[in-house]
Amino acid sequence: MDTNKKVDLTISGFGVAPGGDYGAVRISGRGKITGDTTCTELIITGSADVMGAVSCNRLHINGEAGIHGDLKAKELKVRGAGDFKASVSADDFSVSGTAHAEKSINAKAAKISGSVHVKGDLSADSFSSSGMFEVGGLLSADSVNITLDLSTSKAREIGGERITAKVGVTGLSVLRTIFTLGTHTPRLEADSIEGSSVWLEQTRARVVRGHDVTLGDGCDIVLVEYSGTLHKSGNVRVGEERKLG
Repeated sequence: MDTNKKVDLTISGFGVAPGGDYGAVRISGRGKITGDTTCTELIITGSADVMGAVSCNRLHINGEAGIHGDLKAKELKVRGAGDFKASVSADDFSVSGTAHAEKSINAKAAKISGSVHVKGDLSADSFSSSGMFEVGGLLSADSVNITLDLSTSKAREIGGERITAKVGVTGLSVLRTIFTLGTHTPRLEADSIEGSSVWLEQTRARVVRGHDVTLGDGCDIVLVEYSGTLHKSGNVRVGEERKLG
């Protein structure tokens, strides 16, 4: 008998369980865990609240979940609705549903196809979005790749080595343009955007800084500072341009 095997926890109706060290935790009904929880995986297809911190290999939210303590996961996937009251740390962070974070999110890879709202910072090695995001602080990643398919995405600051924000040419963006008779205009808004290589479309910002900067159709920038090249094409408005030595 393996005395080291961890006990699994399953809530399929309505149930309350204490925090602890579990194997697999699965909640398909309405469940509540009352303390800090460590587990190999936490799979939520119903509605769940965890009143403490969570540490796991995999957290999949297909229903609704509220995590009230710090969250650490190797893989975090939100296909339903996730409400995170404290800091979030994950190797692989992906959202095709909706996620709200009261503090910060830190990930190695962040992929957004739904919507994400973060009151603090969002940092990652790589960040890609074809959905919608609002970041109250700094959005930072070595690679920032934004496809503007939905409504307006916002961040107070955006920083990275390579930053790209372009309008999508297929899927939902095209459908919305057709149904709104051309009035649908997805946009990126930020106070400042800074990177080595910056390529922007449909972006409104106070300051854009970079070595090589390309501004495409729909950009409205108060100040552009660049040390290498500046290219503009389409309907672009720039208040001031500064070439740095």
